[in-house]
Amino acid sequence: MGTSNIIVYVPPTLFCIVALAFLLLWQMKIFSAWQWSAGFAQTALGFVLSTFSIEPVFDAFSSGLVFIGAAYCYGSALLAHFGVKQMHRERGLFVLAYTLVLAYLVFIEQSLVYQLFLTDMGFAALLGLAVCMVARKASRPVDIALVVASVVVVLDSVSRATFFTFFTASSDNFADFANSAYNLAVHVSTITVCMIFPFTALGAIASAAIERHREDAERDPLTGLLNRRGLEHAVGETAAPRAAVRRYNGLRHRPFQTDQRQLRSCSGRQSDCRIGSGSPASIRW
Repeated sequence: MGTSNIIVYVPPTLFCIVALAFLLLWQMKIFSAWQWSAGFAQTALGFVLSTFSIEPVFDAFSSGLVFIGAAYCYGSALLAHFGVKQMHRERGLFVLAYTLVLAYLVFIEQSLVYQLFLTDMGFAALLGLAVCMVARKASRPVDIALVVASVVVVLDSVSRATFFTFFTASSDNFADFANSAYNLAVHVSTITVCMIFPFTALGAIASAAIERHREDAERDPLTGLLNRRGLEHAVGETAAPRAAVRRYNGLRHRPFQTDQRQLRSCSGRQSDCRIGSGSPASIRW
């Protein structure tokens, strides 16, 4: 068995494992966005349909639908993770328009080159829209890494579609796709580059879950108010900068200190206060 024959099994296997892992985390209520698991599962199915042929025309159309479904799920998961409006109507209309054009290219034009170009560019556009919506929301390093990984996936799709459509002479026959350089390039880029996407997504989800549980532990479950632990944490965060300023100012201007052991008597009026036998107060820095 050649190297290329082994490679075709790797992406669907990896994405099946990732989909099962995210499904398990969703079942455990670690996060609420089931779309992560659905997106990775559809990606695995798309690789199976496009590589292990049933009927070339059916494979081209069904894999195109599956991959755009994966892009829709990835976008929904990203929007949910960052708390951004889902835009179901706008994205749904895009998927509808994509499906009509895909049907025309597959069943009327019967062009493999245009079908691949449409699928990759549609995938990039749908995922890229979600990335643009959430980019400004990413503040934590792990969230920034997730956005960067998503951008890498988008650029991978755009660059591959552009190169194989306009700079190479590829077969336009659907039956030739399984053994094409395009199919090999998809598998190689997925294994080497695009697998950073699920791992950064997993890291961002885990980080958000830890922060959410920490916040829940600091609040009363009935009233939602801060409990003792949360109050101590809030006071500590508020007091830390002020304490630092006091320490800094203390180094520059140490307050006057009076030797309390020398204080003998005070009549109550500030002008009559004396230390010792009528001598002025002993003041030191």
